[in-house]
Amino acid sequence: MRIFLPERKIKKVLDLVSKILRQESTTIQNLAETLGVLVSTFPAVELGLLYYRKAESLKSQALRHTKGDFAARLTLTSDVVSELQWWLNIDNHASKAIEPSSIDKYLCSDASKLGWALVDEYSMRTATGEWSSEEKGFEINVLEMNAVYLGLKCFPQDIKGTHVRLRSGNITTVA
Repeated sequence: MRIFLPERKIKKVLDLVSKILRQESTTIQNLAETLGVLVSTFPAVELGLLYYRKAESLKSQALRHTKGDFAARLTLTSDVVSELQWWLNIDNHASKAIEPSSIDKYLCSDASKLGWALVDEYSMRTATGEWSSEEKGFEINVLEMNAVYLGLKCFPQDIKGTHVRLRSGNITTVA
């Protein structure tokens, strides 16, 4: 069973995002209002959460810089423009499963400054590795996500076409 974004909400998203992308600069207020509408779609837009964070960060930085003046203007960065352009294809993303399909595999990942591991909890197969000296300097969130990426590359035939639930102590990685 799926939940769908209503047509009027899709139109509102398209109108707001198109308008803000046409402008050379916009007010913090306009960006905030657009982001508010985007956030309201998250229950029905499965990947929406991934395509608003840079814009949200830009808004927060601008508010700090202007000491909370929502009337101040800002220019969208290229990252924010790319992020907002994803929403122009909202018709392709405007639904979300209410009930997740059955999970075929549970994978557990972990990383430290020394190395990484990913374990298939059913078969108990494990993939591990050590970080290069350069990688050891990365933030832990980056290492945790790389652990998942590298681990998944070790089990391509085991996970192809399956629903995988990832378990990680790192909330950023799970998100």
